[in-house]
Amino acid sequence: MGNEEIVRTNEEIVRTTAGWQEPGAAMVQESQKRGPKQAFIIIGLILTAIIIVCVAVYGILRLRAGDSMYTIQMEQYAVKYSERYEYEEVITVEYPRLEGLDSEVEEQLNSLLYQTAMDRVNYWHFQPDSAVRKFQEEYFSIFCSNVDCYVTFHSQDLLSVDMREIYDTYNPVWEVKYTERAVNANLDTGEVYELKDILTIDSDFMALWCDALSEKTGEEFSAEEEKIFLEWFLGGDQELGQYYLFRPWFYIEGNGDFVIGISVDPLAAAGLSGNRTLENCTYSAAIPWQDLDAFRLEGGRFWELYENSESVGEILECPDKEENLWFGEKGSVWSYWEDVQ
Repeated sequence: MGNEEIVRTNEEIVRTTAGWQEPGAAMVQESQKRGPKQAFIIIGLILTAIIIVCVAVYGILRLRAGDSMYTIQMEQYAVKYSERYEYEEVITVEYPRLEGLDSEVEEQLNSLLYQTAMDRVNYWHFQPDSAVRKFQEEYFSIFCSNVDCYVTFHSQDLLSVDMREIYDTYNPVWEVKYTERAVNANLDTGEVYELKDILTIDSDFMALWCDALSEKTGEEFSAEEEKIFLEWFLGGDQELGQYYLFRPWFYIEGNGDFVIGISVDPLAAAGLSGNRTLENCTYSAAIPWQDLDAFRLEGGRFWELYENSESVGEILECPDKEENLWFGEKGSVWSYWEDVQ
């Protein structure tokens, strides 16, 4: 083969292989072409994963917290001289309504809060049994009730509500009674906590409570009186139980301390009490939370929720709240009660 043929052959080989590259170089080149697109895809996947994790964590926290976005709207049932009954009535009952919880829990607790606020009104007025009807026929000329409600503690898990009531079963200034009750609830599950669910109620506890009551009232209580109180707290006074309803209660204050009390509410069977005099139907005393450590019952979740509580939730005042319906704008049954004590 001549030199000229060799040159032509080499030129053909060069022309034939001009578009060919090493396999590795081709892969690198192709990877470089796809690189920006893959980077965007990877970044997108990372951002999506971050969003999913954030949503999941937020959902878990909301579930654990009993939905921290809840609000407490104060409302009131009010009526004055409706002419629907054979006697007069003047009623102003304040109560809280929860919004923003699990729908089932919300419905359960709202019903409980309303019924608790209306407790004595239901007994003496809206839902009378035969004994109450007989009492109404003999004594009722008017029925009045005023309930003031205070949300004393509200966290991501717990709600504590104090309800104070002045009511009468004969005449607004003759047969007036003061009583109190409370509701403490788990906002996540709807579980309601009574005093017997969180504390051991025994003679040692009664001594602590009576000491606190003595400090509040300035009155000393004997060992026999402490025993009677203990019997009331445990619901064991069968004889008086025919005429009075014994109800221990507690609520948590904003500083974490506890107010513990018992209401001794007369039933219709008790008849007119005290010759138409005013009657305080409740005993209560504030106790620092540290003093209750020895009496804690640890079986439930209350103390765990209490210890991990942070202030959560918004309280909205009752719009157009009616006040002083008993004595008019210049009077108040609460002022009257304070003046005669």
